[in-house]
Amino acid sequence: MTTITALPTPPSRADSASFASRGDAFLGALPAFAAEVNAVANEINDSAAVYGSSVRATGTTSFAVGLGSRTLTVESGKGFAIGMAVKVSSSASPVNYMKGVITAYNTGTGVLTISASEIGGSGTFAAWTVSIIAETGADNGGASEVTSAVDISLTAASNRVQVVNMTAAGMSVILPNATGLTTGGAIFVIAATGLPLIIKLASGAVLQAVGINQKVMLFLTNSGTSDGSWATGVFPYQGNSFTQGPASVLNAVGIAGMIGTKLTETTAIISYYTNGTYLQKAALLDSTGQISMVEVGVTGSTTGGLKAGITTLSSTKALLFYSDMTTGVRAVVLDVSSGTIVVGTFLAVNAALSYYGDIAALSSTKALLTYAATAAYAVVLSISGMTVTAGGVVSYGQAISNYPKLCALSDTKVLGVYNDQTGGQIPKGIVFDILGTSVTPGTPVSLTGATTSLPGVLAWLSATKALWVYAAVTTVFASAKVLTVSGTTITEGAAYTLAAYAVDNNDAVITTLSPTKFLYMFGNGSARYLVIDVVNSTVCVAGAGAKVSFGVAEKAAIALTANRALYASAGTSQFLNSATLEIGLAI
Repeated sequence: MTTITALPTPPSRADSASFASRGDAFLGALPAFAAEVNAVANEINDSAAVYGSSVRATGTTSFAVGLGSRTLTVESGKGFAIGMAVKVSSSASPVNYMKGVITAYNTGTGVLTISASEIGGSGTFAAWTVSIIAETGADNGGASEVTSAVDISLTAASNRVQVVNMTAAGMSVILPNATGLTTGGAIFVIAATGLPLIIKLASGAVLQAVGINQKVMLFLTNSGTSDGSWATGVFPYQGNSFTQGPASVLNAVGIAGMIGTKLTETTAIISYYTNGTYLQKAALLDSTGQISMVEVGVTGSTTGGLKAGITTLSSTKALLFYSDMTTGVRAVVLDVSSGTIVVGTFLAVNAALSYYGDIAALSSTKALLTYAATAAYAVVLSISGMTVTAGGVVSYGQAISNYPKLCALSDTKVLGVYNDQTGGQIPKGIVFDILGTSVTPGTPVSLTGATTSLPGVLAWLSATKALWVYAAVTTVFASAKVLTVSGTTITEGAAYTLAAYAVDNNDAVITTLSPTKFLYMFGNGSARYLVIDVVNSTVCVAGAGAKVSFGVAEKAAIALTANRALYASAGTSQFLNSATLEIGLAI
């Protein structure tokens, strides 16, 4: 074995007397030093080659890729030792492999036994290559950028970072069979840069929704089953955590009948009536700083508001309907382009008194109104400037059809739910088709799963689907399902229990944070709110039902952005209160 000779003392500027002699000696020794270093390097390479060949082998025993004990016969006299980590790969197809540790090796016969704790691929093979690796279970590492219009299935060999650009809606990333992974060693980071996606377990069960530009980190905590147990972390988090801003008392008059709608990312318009006097009012809320309000009386309301509805026509205009206790159902445009609320010309829709109704914009100049008076009615409203005109009024339900709610699927089709008070107060669904200023109701159908008194609320998912959130018939727990519309036929999806809290009043509201994320607010002794995720027509995530610090009934929730909403309600003494909700702060 070559020994490297130490170099002479190098020259130093601090010792000028010996600088020249030391420099000559140091430089003169370098050629011999280089020769000795090269000789050592050659010896290392020769030793590595010998050692490498001693821990690399081939075998011809036939068996299937799998976990647990595997025995094969390789060359005798190899340098394998018990406890050494190895990889046994198909010689013809190395993507099919097993990783584990050696539990036995007979140097005389070449019989090698390993305990496989991680696999990749599958199949039965009779030609294997055995090589030593770093400690088994270590993170594979690596990153992949994938564009796909179909589901993506990961394996144990997949890169641990997956940046996924889904180009088709409703697609999934499916995790590997957990029994082929090592607990604690399987860490995946999945980022969605295209359309939203969902992460599924090996069985196809939904694990986590991933919104646009979200990233999910997954840690395997139990590999005992094919699905395993995974801990997940989402960032920036847009899920089920909430931060409520300080409540602002906006007036000192008792109010009821709260409704509201978004205008811009910082403004919303609400409407309500005053207790006792029943005067309808409207207020513009600005959340750029502390919440401020501009309030006006809706002057056409002389003796009361009762139940009302409001919908957005544009960033500066909303359409309000309410039932005046003297003059019946009325509709009016509210314009905020000047920074204050300007009330348009009132339209008397029906002279009958209505306690319940809803309104949904079809475009900036058209809306569908439904209300319950002597029967359940629907009518198309047209808007020109500050003037509202009505098309033909049609009836579709019983004399009292409580709590009708509408969801415009498109500018020509609207889905509605309501409570039919005849025959046991059955929650029903109905499809309205709109042509010009005419509306044609479909045949109402009974909906399953909801209580007889609380038919629920609707939120838009697509031109054929809506999210229906309701109180379950047995538990009265907040529940949800997807309703699919084909023509005038309504098909119900699977029910999902959102939270183990009973919905105890009919003032539940829902507002859209993003195309797949919704904020739902309901009463349960106090006002509660939670987030619902819907991906691939599956209700897959819900919050825990956190409390608001004020208000139970008479509430409005208005989404401003994907992470921010305004909440307005009757607080202490029924005074109008409002606060912002920050949803899913980044982590």
